[in-house]
Amino acid sequence: MLKGLVLEGVCASGKSKVVSQILGSDRLGSLPQKSLICLTEHHTQRVIEQLEDTGTITTEDNVELLRGICEWIEQRTRFEELRTWDVRGKTQHRIAFLFERFHLTHCVHYPHVQWADMVPIDEVLSRLGTRLVLLTASADTLWDRLERRSDHGWKKYMRRIGQDRAEVIEHYVSQQEEMKMLVSRSCLSSLVLSNDEESPDSVANKVIDFWMS
Repeated sequence: MLKGLVLEGVCASGKSKVVSQILGSDRLGSLPQKSLICLTEHHTQRVIEQLEDTGTITTEDNVELLRGICEWIEQRTRFEELRTWDVRGKTQHRIAFLFERFHLTHCVHYPHVQWADMVPIDEVLSRLGTRLVLLTASADTLWDRLERRSDHGWKKYMRRIGQDRAEVIEHYVSQQEEMKMLVSRSCLSSLVLSNDEESPDSVANKVIDFWMS
């Protein structure tokens, strides 16, 4: 039975495309769960960008955002338990959820956030039956994908990270290694999955396989 899935990865690791493939997969339509809540990075992290840009963001802002999301899911779960949804031995109408970026991203992206701040979030996710997938990519793949982004605002953001290819790639490869380390510290059942050469559809199927196992 699907429950929760957190899909993590640095910029250009291919998260958004894989999420789109998962949501469009016929495999999800055949499952007994009839409700799937999906929150993209815009609501799990980027919603607090303004606080970051103004320099007013605090650790509590990061924790409050993720804690609030988890508490909402916990509340839905409590409501589910008020009645029996099982029909003829099949579990139906349970809520499953998919979060793109979550507590690993907050640890890696924000210097003021430490893993100790995220441990309670990790524990709540575990109680909710959440699985964790970290998408990775090689330095060359990351750079190729970053270079294909033509948005002026994105190019400006890249210059804040580094002035040349070497600095930008070092930044994201370092973040990726830190995420791998955090995966090992998480209590969630996890999978580190390369997203270099395969199609988004192939990677999405591997994620679904892990999610369903």
